[in-house]
Amino acid sequence: MKTPFFTIVVTVYNKEKYIKQCIQSVLNQTCDDFELVVIDDCSQDNSIKIVEEFDDKRIKIIKNIKNEGVSSSRNTALKFAQGKYIYFVDCDDELRQTLLLDAKKELLKDEASVLIFPYNIYFEQKKRLKTISSKLNISQIKKLKKPFSFKTAKLQLLRCNYEVWNKIFSVEFLLNNNITFNDKLFFCEDFEFYSKVLKAMPNFTYLKKVGYVYHVQKREYRPDDILRQFEIAFDTIVKNLEEMYDKNVLDNYFAYILNYWLMKTNYDKNIYEFACRICPKKLIVEPDLTSAKLKYYLFYTISSLL
Repeated sequence: MKTPFFTIVVTVYNKEKYIKQCIQSVLNQTCDDFELVVIDDCSQDNSIKIVEEFDDKRIKIIKNIKNEGVSSSRNTALKFAQGKYIYFVDCDDELRQTLLLDAKKELLKDEASVLIFPYNIYFEQKKRLKTISSKLNISQIKKLKKPFSFKTAKLQLLRCNYEVWNKIFSVEFLLNNNITFNDKLFFCEDFEFYSKVLKAMPNFTYLKKVGYVYHVQKREYRPDDILRQFEIAFDTIVKNLEEMYDKNVLDNYFAYILNYWLMKTNYDKNIYEFACRICPKKLIVEPDLTSAKLKYYLFYTISSLL
């Protein structure tokens, strides 16, 4: 049997509303040189039944004995991956139809460890689509040396989004560097994973064409859960990145992320105190709810221009 170029990984847990669209977007790719590994994380709805209705030999279903979480499920898929490159997809999102074809052409031309591409954000409540592109200069990035300063293109790489769904990874690169997801994390797991990738200094390449649609849904977040996950994740993230980036870079970048989650949790006191331990207090927006959104917008705008 021919070894596939890509292993596409979709972990599923109670997403019957979205899973058909996600799977269909993978199967409809103009490049068919892939296997699709679906991890059923003990869904309690009809998600996996919907997947099983697809009659396609490229689909491989792995069923967890118990609910393991997205991180452990992705690690399982990595162990069984047959492809040269692996791509982790969220089960409520979708791929643009030519993504794998465009990615294969680029990766055959430039055998990079990581390929990054722009993406769309679809706001379901507002029915609005937005395109996000970090406009990376790959030729500049390849010439960079540590530590990376605020003036280098490497900062663009850090800011290009830490999520894994707009990146395709070399399986060999991940295995050789022992890069896996932290199975203690169900939140912020992509950030911690990507910090390990950056620390391993991979060769990057970049597509200019949008490849993914991320669906933004209304979700409820418990501040206590977020704080516990931050405490686990940031311990590794800081250690992985502090040797690579100037302190000024990391302070601003972490503040950007933590200010966002402060707003999402209505300025939870414990998360605020955690943020002030990670970053200089002057970078953390004070909990004045009447002007918080404006302050955050100004902070992000100014910091992105530095």
